[in-house]
Amino acid sequence: MVMDPSLTPRSDDDLLYGCLNGDRCCRETFVRQFSNLVFSTIQHVVKIKNTHLSRQSVEDLHQTVFLQLFDNESRKLKQFKGNNGCSLASWIRMLTGRIVIDHLRRGMDALAPRHHVVTLELVSELNEPGPSAVEQMTIAEQWNLITSGLKQLKARDQLVIRMHCLDGQSLRTVAQVIGVSEKNIHSIKHRAIRRLKSVITDQK
Repeated sequence: MVMDPSLTPRSDDDLLYGCLNGDRCCRETFVRQFSNLVFSTIQHVVKIKNTHLSRQSVEDLHQTVFLQLFDNESRKLKQFKGNNGCSLASWIRMLTGRIVIDHLRRGMDALAPRHHVVTLELVSELNEPGPSAVEQMTIAEQWNLITSGLKQLKARDQLVIRMHCLDGQSLRTVAQVIGVSEKNIHSIKHRAIRRLKSVITDQK
């Protein structure tokens, strides 16, 4: 019996190489291998947020995740670096959580003006002793500096800062989405902010 190569599980490195080089078979295998993970993550976040999505909305979000990964010549997928032992599956789970949270928030305040929000907590922790350089910046300047620095952090650090410090999600919700205990999320958040501060300092 001859196995269909497209049905054989592939390693992360093989899949990434093929997907980033436009291999259609690899992309189909990628979607098949991570489809259940994306579905379960969507359902997990919806449950955490104590809300409900129609089956069609869940399927739309599922498609959105993979579209974002492969859109613009796989620009989003190219951001995966596997730093600090972060697996491809963990990175996809965190990306999916972020997309679902964004979708739910837009649903709750779709008619509200969209403003970038940088919490005082984040600004305070980013400031060095002495004159508060970050605090004195305009909101636009703060946003540009922080988002530029975020792109250089690993996926989990990005998700924690974006969800808690920029989107105002509770640390309890963040902990549930990334799969850690509430006891650990505080130290994870502080370490993420320290790394962001280091990146921002290097950018100046």
